[in-house]
Amino acid sequence: MNLKSYLIREGDILQTCSGRNLGPVTIADSYLARFALSHDMVRIRIDDAATRLYVLAFLRSRTGQVLLRADRGGSVISHITTSHVEALKVPVIGAIEAAVVDAAGRGTQLREAARVALHASVEGVERAFPASRATLRDGWTVSAGDLRDRFDAAQHAQPTRNGRASLLAAGGVRLGDVAEVVKPAGRHKMVYVEPGQGPAFLSGRQILQCDVVAAKHLSPHSAQAAGGFALREHSIIFQADGRAEEGLGYPAYVTHERDDWLASGHVGRAVPFNAADAGWIWASMAADVVRRQVVAQSCGSVVDALYPEDLEDVILPPRRAVDSAAVRDAWMNMAEGSQLLAQAADMIDEALGFA
Repeated sequence: MNLKSYLIREGDILQTCSGRNLGPVTIADSYLARFALSHDMVRIRIDDAATRLYVLAFLRSRTGQVLLRADRGGSVISHITTSHVEALKVPVIGAIEAAVVDAAGRGTQLREAARVALHASVEGVERAFPASRATLRDGWTVSAGDLRDRFDAAQHAQPTRNGRASLLAAGGVRLGDVAEVVKPAGRHKMVYVEPGQGPAFLSGRQILQCDVVAAKHLSPHSAQAAGGFALREHSIIFQADGRAEEGLGYPAYVTHERDDWLASGHVGRAVPFNAADAGWIWASMAADVVRRQVVAQSCGSVVDALYPEDLEDVILPPRRAVDSAAVRDAWMNMAEGSQLLAQAADMIDEALGFA
């Protein structure tokens, strides 16, 4: 196996070529170029920066997405090949080309800066509170008095306990003391409509997507009945049902454009009592020292679940460990960058009469 072929370069346009949601596309910035990707992602390499950004906007447009899917194959999972992508005709519209390139370029730069800033904020917490050196294979001892109502090993693992103790010693605080932790109960009858006819309704996996893939939308009547599922700006949301070894508990920040969107009952919410704390809470919950605690709170025989009353006792690092305003600004830049990229794609659709 040639592992080097899985690496990506800064500037690569990354086009999904397999899966039920075939079509989503992005561009590798300096942050994404740190990762390797499987063969299910086509790399499109264009030397000229302006041409690269224009092609990115076209592939993100409705026109580009329809053309990409036109030749897909596969009986269960859809596929396209590099030859399909190479054969795609890109309409270059001179009247809008400069504006498209400008919007796509600014959007890409904002998202890159946001990713770098968010990663740095989490790294800062992890440097201040490094993971415990205790390893699970060495075992640990728990006194009967410490067991309380949880007998499972994850709850009492030494690395998790050590991290929690270090946070408390540094002046850490309970999540429940700085935010209301909520997980909507029950589920109303859902009537889905086309995009633009009702608010978006997100699943647990979709809350982590910059560009939401295949979001469902609820009719206004269903949305009103499901009022308890509404998201609020500056809330921290996370997948509350799923698998502990995957994305369970990993946080996302609700920015202004997602205010009043809806998310399913499988999505938990930590709503800060003070909106200024939102960035601090997000970076804390994304850091390993807190994520260990969150995952340890999960329970379930088949699907792991998190419950508000358990998460309230999770200990966060002290506020001084995170520049909360910088994290908030980074999330706002991420949202603005996504909007600019969407505008670039919309300009192409409008010019082609496919708006």
